[in-house]
Amino acid sequence: MVNEDEVTLLEESYPWSNLKQKSKSSSRILGLTIALAFSTFGFLLGVFIGPYLPGRLDTLCLAKTSIPSPLTPDVKISYHEQMFNSTLFGNSIYRQEPSPEVDQAWTDIGVYLGVILVDEDKALKAGISKGHITTPPEAGGQYYVNVEVFHQLHCLNLLRKTNYWNHDYYAKLGENEFVNEDHIVRIHADHCLDALREQLMCTADIGVLPYVRVKDKGRAYPDFPAAPHMCRNFDDIREWARDAQLGKEWTQYLRDPQPGDIVLDQIP
Repeated sequence: MVNEDEVTLLEESYPWSNLKQKSKSSSRILGLTIALAFSTFGFLLGVFIGPYLPGRLDTLCLAKTSIPSPLTPDVKISYHEQMFNSTLFGNSIYRQEPSPEVDQAWTDIGVYLGVILVDEDKALKAGISKGHITTPPEAGGQYYVNVEVFHQLHCLNLLRKTNYWNHDYYAKLGENEFVNEDHIVRIHADHCLDALREQLMCTADIGVLPYVRVKDKGRAYPDFPAAPHMCRNFDDIREWARDAQLGKEWTQYLRDPQPGDIVLDQIP
């Protein structure tokens, strides 16, 4: 026969609640550990792999090789591999004898694209100073600017026009740059030569040109079309600048110099 004390002992429950609490605590710790491990893995994946994802690499490349530009919020700058075709005896429209067709081809790629307006916040991020010329405050206080690539193409076109074989043709036309006296045209051309030199040195192309043999020739020749290049999406940039340009009469809207404006002693 079981006495009362034995019954009490038999009925005393095992502390299952404590065991469940420990089990829940262990599960929670395990869950946090797993979550932390996945978070760490995701972070490391983002750091080492993320920059190389499509699109992200283009953004990083642009940030590393260019100063901020007002174009980038509006134009998705992307990159593509392209083979050049400037062969030694090629017949590109851009290198043919002077003619209205050749001049139009140069015009079409943007050598005469005009001034555009840039909001102050974008202008200051691009390195423009507050003292540069703007529209009046009541008109928005935007900055007048040119996109560099089209100034560079303009310079290249001027060098084409002023070279020994083409100069007389354009001097007789007396249009565009040649409305000026000859010594001014020469100063303009010298400026362009130096501007392109600076640009080529700044963006030094480290691609390489292989050489080939040619039948019945006793020397080697550079194989110009064989060298791949990484290029930006020029057409998108040109279309953006074309749509954003002002009319040729933009200078009539210039306001008088204001306190704080940059006023130089001579033409830069």
